Amino acid sequence: MSKYTMPPRQKMINLLYVILIAMLAINVSSDVLEGYKLMDKDLEARINNTKAYTDTLRMQIAGKAGLAEALTDISTRTDEMLCMIDSLREAVAEYADKDDYKPGELKAIDDLNAVPGVFLSATDGAGKDFRIALAAYRDDMAAYVADSARRNYAASFLPLTSSIKGMSWERETFSYLSAIGGVMMLNRLEEAVLMTSVEAYEALLNQGVGGAGHYVLINENQRVVDDNGLFDVPVVLVSPSVTNTLYAGITNELSIFCAGIPLDELIFTTSGGSVSRDGGMCLITPANGQKTMTLKIDCVREGRQVHLCDYDYSIKPLPDPSPFLSYKGADGNVHRYYGGVPIRKADLQNIVAIGAEVNEGPEMQFVVRSFDTVSIKSGKDGDITSLHSSTGKLTAAQKDQIDKLSSGDKFYVTSIVVESSRGGSKQVSPINMVVF
Repeated sequence: MSKYTMPPRQKMINLLYVILIAMLAINVSSDVLEGYKLMDKDLEARINNTKAYTDTLRMQIAGKAGLAEALTDISTRTDEMLCMIDSLREAVAEYADKDDYKPGELKAIDDLNAVPGVFLSATDGAGKDFRIALAAYRDDMAAYVADSARRNYAASFLPLTSSIKGMSWERETFSYLSAIGGVMMLNRLEEAVLMTSVEAYEALLNQGVGGAGHYVLINENQRVVDDNGLFDVPVVLVSPSVTNTLYAGITNELSIFCAGIPLDELIFTTSGGSVSRDGGMCLITPANGQKTMTLKIDCVREGRQVHLCDYDYSIKPLPDPSPFLSYKGADGNVHRYYGGVPIRKADLQNIVAIGAEVNEGPEMQFVVRSFDTVSIKSGKDGDITSLHSSTGKLTAAQKDQIDKLSSGDKFYVTSIVVESSRGGSKQVSPINMVVF
C-alpha cells in the first residue's frame, strides 16, 4: 500500500486550527488574570483600612494600665506574620521574573511555576512552615478572646485544613495558581491575619468594662481578679491542642489551668461522651456519631455546687495521614517529598524510607507496614513494572527498578498500609511523581 502524504492545503488548514485554539486559550487566560488583578486591588484597599484601624486600637490600648505586655505580644506576633507574608510575595515575584526581577514588582503575572516552586518544592518549599506559623498565630490570638463564640469567630479567619482527603492545605491552596493568583492569595491571608489581630486587640480593650476597677476577664467575661489581686470567682481554662475541636474515635487530651480552687475539686461532666482527669490533663472521648460536645465544669463552694463555665467543641473524624518519601539530598540533609511535582532520579535513588504524617489534629506516629512501587516507562511501549515491599523500606528489586528509570518516566508508590501509634492500620493515598 502506498504511503499517504497530506496535501499542503490540508496542512495549512490544520495549522490554522492550532493557532485559533491557542488564541482562544490566551484570551481566556487573559480574562482570568484581569480578574485576579481586580480582586487584588479590592484586597489592597481593605488591607490598608484594616491597618489604619489596628493602629487606632493600639493607641487606645496603650492608654490602659496593665495591658502593655499583651499589647506588645499581639503587635510583635502580627508584625512577624506580615513580614513572612511579604517575603513570600517577593519570593513568588523573584521566581516568576527571574533576571527581570525588581523588588515590589511582578511582571510575569501568568507564570504557572512560581507559586508551586516557592511553596511546594520538594527541597525547600515554604508551604508547610507557612501553614504551621499561621496556625500558631491563629491559636495564640484566639487565646486572648474570652467569649467562646467570639473566639470561634476569630479563629475562622484562618481555616488551614484541606477539603481534599489526604491532601495538605498548602498543596490544595498553592498547586494551581499563576503568579498573580499566588500574590492575591497571600494578600487575602494578610487581610485574615489583620482581622484576627483586630479580634485580639478588641478583646484587650473589653477588659475592665463594667463595674469598678480593672479585672481579668475570662470564662465568658466573668470578673475574676479585682484591683487587690483577690479572686472574685474561681477560674478554669481548658484548652485543646486544636481550638474548639475534638477528634472522633480517640481520647483527646485537654490541658487545664485553674486559679482560686484546687484542681482536684473540679467536677467535669459532658454530653455525648465520657470525661476524666489525669493530673493536669482532662481526657475527653466523644461517643460514636457525635457531631458536637459540651464540657461543663463545676466546683463545690460553701457546701453548694457552683457552675463555673462551659466549653463547646465540634467533633471531626481523624484526618488520614499523608504519605511521603524521605530521601537524602545533595546537601546531606534528609528531605521529605509528598509527590505531585517532578523529582530528580538522583533523589529517588537516595530514598531512606517511606513515611506518613497527619497535617492536623493530635500528635500521632505512623509506621509503614507495606507498599508497592509501580513504574511506567515513557514512550509508546509504556512498559509497566510493579513490585511489593513488606516493610517501610525499599527492597533490592525496587532499588534496581528506580535505577532503570529515565527522564519522563512515571513512578508511583501505592497500596501504602500504615499503622498508628494509637492502634489500627489503614491504606492511605498513593504518592505520584514524574522523573526528570
